[in-house]
Amino acid sequence: MFPATVTEKLPAAIVKEVFSLSADARQTLFLDYVEKAEAVWLLKGKDGFVMIASEEGERLPVWPHFDLASAWSTGSDDDVEAVSISLAQFKQDWLPGLGKNQIELVLCPSRVEKEDPVLTAEELLASFQDEE
Repeated sequence: MFPATVTEKLPAAIVKEVFSLSADARQTLFLDYVEKAEAVWLLKGKDGFVMIASEEGERLPVWPHFDLASAWSTGSDDDVEAVSISLAQFKQDWLPGLGKNQIELVLCPSRVEKEDPVLTAEELLASFQDEE
């Protein structure tokens, strides 16, 4: 289904299929592909990075591929663009800061599935270390 190697463009059918996967499957896909691509994708608008409001507070959505981030943002009212952060910088700078501010991360959120994988910054960092 998802490419085994890093690819610049994903077919629309793959994007649609990814968003219909379970939360656990999207979490696994995120961890596996981000390690290969050595990058994490976020959405940035004129007022900063896109956040998802929840009962527990603000959450930062992250994706393993440009096409997934872009597809998720389609239809939103915000003028946003997908931006990449190197995995090294994300681990070194972003995750400690997010942890300090108690911001959880939503891995590859879907507008189709009701449940999304949500991890604390510490849990995500530990998951990356488990993959090494």
